[in-house]
Amino acid sequence: MIKFDKVGKVYDDFTALEEISFEVAKGELIALIGPSGCGKTTSLRMINRLIEPSSGTIYIDGEDISKKDPVELRRNIGYVIQQIGLLPHLTIGKNIGLVPKLKGWKEKEYSNRVDELLDMVGLDPRIYRDRYPSELSGGQQQRVGVIRALAAEPPVVLMDEPFSALDPISREQLQDELVRLQKEIHKTIVFVTHDMDEALKIADRVAVMLNGHIIQLDTPDAIIKNPVNDFVKDFIGEKRLNNQIDEGKQKLTVGNVMNVQSFDIFVDHSVSEALTLLNITGADCLAVTDHNKKLSGIVTKVDLENNASKGDTPIEMLLEKNIPTIDIKDKWENATKILLSSNVTGIPVIQHNEVIGVVTQKSILKNLAILDEVNV
Repeated sequence: MIKFDKVGKVYDDFTALEEISFEVAKGELIALIGPSGCGKTTSLRMINRLIEPSSGTIYIDGEDISKKDPVELRRNIGYVIQQIGLLPHLTIGKNIGLVPKLKGWKEKEYSNRVDELLDMVGLDPRIYRDRYPSELSGGQQQRVGVIRALAAEPPVVLMDEPFSALDPISREQLQDELVRLQKEIHKTIVFVTHDMDEALKIADRVAVMLNGHIIQLDTPDAIIKNPVNDFVKDFIGEKRLNNQIDEGKQKLTVGNVMNVQSFDIFVDHSVSEALTLLNITGADCLAVTDHNKKLSGIVTKVDLENNASKGDTPIEMLLEKNIPTIDIKDKWENATKILLSSNVTGIPVIQHNEVIGVVTQKSILKNLAILDEVNV
């Protein structure tokens, strides 16, 4: 869908981007992350030609974007920024419908689209459509900013630190909203962030950047398990997970960092049933038992999604078996050590001989991040 081929950017004596090459597949959400000045925002803004490369070529759907009219290119790319950028003199409905209107949509078409999108993010169009941006909270405004970028149904959406100015609760809500939306709309999204926990939570793949180079580009789990160097290790917080445990974190148990599984899923449940339950929880995997509540194994999100076309197939065929378990009262560090030393996606959590949840690397990172925010 999007391809960077030896793309570089030089400003006088400063090299912002050093001939990077990577591809973003159709329907994939890729996060660009790194310290200030690493080139992540420069890379993003090259995709809609707000910045022109000094060398190399960027393709969208096989077409060299330097040969396209910049205005027309931008009308076919959604763009969400930290400052939101809603026009204060226009109602929410008119803000969302602006790009479809500019593209020549009929009023009835984009009016229906506005209502559909507002419903999609939990904003009743009967209440919010005719309000002005100043009448909405910061989180509500940012929701409108996201759906405005989707209004004209662009195949590509660019998001430049869209949630970083929000309070921790609103930021986490919008991250969850984006994950849920992406499951419905399957857009090709390039997302810039400075927050590794955010990147690990929302992205299909993460590109860690430094000094104009991509240091590592891989799935969140692969980056956590196999960081390529010390910079990536430090950036994802491996020291925080293993060595630098503060007093508050020392008190955490597995029960504090697991994904709760408040329902039973049995070996004869179908792939489609398991996918539905997994999407409700937002987890990476599910613990599966037989009808005597004895653990049979785990089934992962990746395996379920790869077999989504076999919706009636029993999940017993996809199980990872002979996996370790851990008690809910055990120390969270022990779960981390098991995860880092094994190839399992998750560890079932046991309380009174029953499975009550699953602990994963992402669930640990997420809950440690929440603790950090509380202690700020």
